[in-house]
Amino acid sequence: MKISLFHFLVRAQTPTLVTCHAAPLNPLQSVCGRKPDTTDGKTPAHSIRQTHDLIRSTDISCVVGQRDRTVLGTLAYTGNRAS
Repeated sequence: MKISLFHFLVRAQTPTLVTCHAAPLNPLQSVCGRKPDTTDGKTPAHSIRQTHDLIRSTDISCVVGQRDRTVLGTLAYTGNRAS
């Protein structure tokens, strides 16, 4: 089912118009939309060895490689703290 841009905008903006008292009621309130697709489980984490190999594989002879290694290290560190 394809939703046109007009229908999307009307559906997205109608609650705001009702809240701001620009529209007296929300005719779309009783309409149920599609539920978002969810997947159960967690994203598998990389092992310490895989993370180490990935970070060491960057070329640090140029500035872009140093940037990439820094970003990967930051992502790995914050991901390990969150898990």
